[in-house]
Amino acid sequence: MPRLYFLPTRLLSTAPRLARVVQRIEGALFAALFRLFETLPLGLASHVAERVFATWGPRTGKQRERALRNLDIAFPELPPSERARLVKDIFGNLGRSIAELAHVEYIWKRRAKHLEFIADPSIRALRDKNTPAVIVTAHIGPWQLASFLASEYDLPLTIIYAPESNARIRERIRRYREALPVKLLPRDSSMRHLLRELAKGHLVGIAADTRLDSGPLLPFFGVNTPSNTAAARLALGRNCELIPVRAERLSRTRFRISLLAPVKPRIEGTTSAQAIDMTEQLLGLFEGWIRDSPSEWLCFARRWPRDS
Repeated sequence: MPRLYFLPTRLLSTAPRLARVVQRIEGALFAALFRLFETLPLGLASHVAERVFATWGPRTGKQRERALRNLDIAFPELPPSERARLVKDIFGNLGRSIAELAHVEYIWKRRAKHLEFIADPSIRALRDKNTPAVIVTAHIGPWQLASFLASEYDLPLTIIYAPESNARIRERIRRYREALPVKLLPRDSSMRHLLRELAKGHLVGIAADTRLDSGPLLPFFGVNTPSNTAAARLALGRNCELIPVRAERLSRTRFRISLLAPVKPRIEGTTSAQAIDMTEQLLGLFEGWIRDSPSEWLCFARRWPRDS
């Protein structure tokens, strides 16, 4: 059964019928919020979404506890009160991200006002059309707006996304994402789909900061954690560039999309060893972004092993 968002997930096992009712209620509440965000101007929608999510988000159970635990590992020097404040801000950032997603068509139509792009001149995929590349980002700031690079640079981009568990929420968010200039592939799609896109000379995009239980243990904030090397392996397998992309919120209604220099293996050796090396470099980049803006790190999923 799909999970709950704002009520204890233990209802799923202890009272499944009640959980189904609660899930429908949650879906209706979210749908009402989404409609509100759509009708408000972008800046006001962002502000309202931030306040709503910052108020109600910290009252959740598992999501709040996971965020606190991740912050405890990443920032052990912070006092508990500061980590609690960060959790509130992180939920607020989630609200802002949803409000921005509801306005993607508006943002692009007025891109001169709302968007700026920076690209490293060494990126081959920007110079030579029909050159495949693997785009990687992390769940930091307005990460979903990184997809605008496809329109800005006239590049075919396919992105992996995680469908929401609640059907009513899933359909609304999918409609928002379909307004982005990309082809969408659900997270559970086979890697073969990504390889086909690369074979066509297209770009593929992955949020590469998630934990993969079967992945190698790599350091993240100084603590080893199972890490996902799929993006690096794809780039190595197709001999194409691995390009980190950072989305930043400069103000409530202005955003910067930065395409950084491609990540390359620093070592000779097997594809597996090089993929690990490249993933370590990515994790180092992501760690730097998070340290710059810890309140914009969407860290609601378990990131480190339970015994960390």
